[in-house]
Amino acid sequence: MLNDLDELLRFESVKGEKTKGAPFGIALKDSLGWFLNKAKSYGMKTENLDGYCGYAEIGEGKKMLGILCHLDVVPAGNGWNCNPYGLTIDDKVLCGRGVVDNKGPLVVALHVLKKLQEKNEKMPCRIRLIVGCDEESGSKCIAHYAKNAEIPSFSIVPDADFPIVSSEKGILHLEINIPVQTGFSSVIKSLQFGDRANVIPNKATAIINGKQFLNKSLEEFLFGEGIEEKDTVILTDLGDGTTKIETKGIAGHAMNPEKADSAAAKLFAVLKWLHSQTSASAEMDTLYDRFFSPLSNERLGIDFEDSKSGALTMAITKGKIEKNNLCLTADLRLPLCAKKNEVIAKIQDALPEKTVVKTLYWSPNLYHDVSDKRIQTLLDIYTKHTGESSPAPVKTGGGTYAKALPNAIAFGPTFKNTQTNIHNIDECISLAHFEKWFEIYYDAIRELVKVL
Repeated sequence: MLNDLDELLRFESVKGEKTKGAPFGIALKDSLGWFLNKAKSYGMKTENLDGYCGYAEIGEGKKMLGILCHLDVVPAGNGWNCNPYGLTIDDKVLCGRGVVDNKGPLVVALHVLKKLQEKNEKMPCRIRLIVGCDEESGSKCIAHYAKNAEIPSFSIVPDADFPIVSSEKGILHLEINIPVQTGFSSVIKSLQFGDRANVIPNKATAIINGKQFLNKSLEEFLFGEGIEEKDTVILTDLGDGTTKIETKGIAGHAMNPEKADSAAAKLFAVLKWLHSQTSASAEMDTLYDRFFSPLSNERLGIDFEDSKSGALTMAITKGKIEKNNLCLTADLRLPLCAKKNEVIAKIQDALPEKTVVKTLYWSPNLYHDVSDKRIQTLLDIYTKHTGESSPAPVKTGGGTYAKALPNAIAFGPTFKNTQTNIHNIDECISLAHFEKWFEIYYDAIRELVKVL
């Protein structure tokens, strides 16, 4: 398994430019080819569905159990303590981009099928490992699968948390274009942060006109805002009458803003301070207040929350200035009680006139009745391997392939209180947990096929 994981991690399988036979770029085409060839070498039936996705299958029967994994990863970014594209094992910890999200679980699932086939156990149905190439950017891969291939009777998705995920919030990506006043644009010459709509940025940059801001009062402001590490805000006199502001943070998945440290929020805190000394202070105060303060959801009127799916979260993940327009990308995770159109309308109403709010992506909520016998089987398997009695289902802001196919549920692979650094540098999992994955998924599949 570790050899296969190392080979798979070496593919820099970030979504790229579409070409013939490679709807998500050459790297993902090659990754999918690796998976299909590897599965075929293990004696499995395989099929490539137009480069969008593929599958490996074992067994016979009318019914089919599905396992859904993905090959695409988010960009590695800078600052890793190991090579992100390859497997590093240090002190019994596995490190590499995708080792958890989602190449590690994929390799485990592949070897579970391999072992089941080698043991020649009599299965009452087929087992199909379905592997997509576009999970991080909208899941067009599994939408393609649903239109062109057989839907499993039931599926598990090892791309979230244990024990099982009973609720996945709705995912709403918005592009918010805000016209800025002359005072704003006269101070800020350029602004840039973020690469992906679902990744909280770890760096942000702005160029401002003037160098009078390089003084002690800014340092005092930063300490007042709780930005205590001086090296997370860097001011540089560019020598042409402008100043470069760089902020550093900790990247993270937008489904859990509280686990990251947004460089964009720090940048806007600095810009808010700068504008407090200009005629545009009210405008910047409004922008900071609506998008980057601890009370932003309340200020926008979108502080929705319910017991089944949790609270609405919002993260500003991308930003730039073009002429007199501030363009922001917002990642929102909506609980069941929050309706998409109502959320958009409230954001629109809370922002300056002529602001244009555009929907980039929407994925509806998913909620499971945990009394389902198949879900109870998964909970029993989890208890067997962890000793945790009456494990509580998880509510998540993340979106998985479970939304893309009927009768699918996220089951693992992350254990409680485990630091994995997905969507951040040094993505990792312990070797012990990696081995535990195999044990859990092997038993889960053997039991699930009995209750389909």
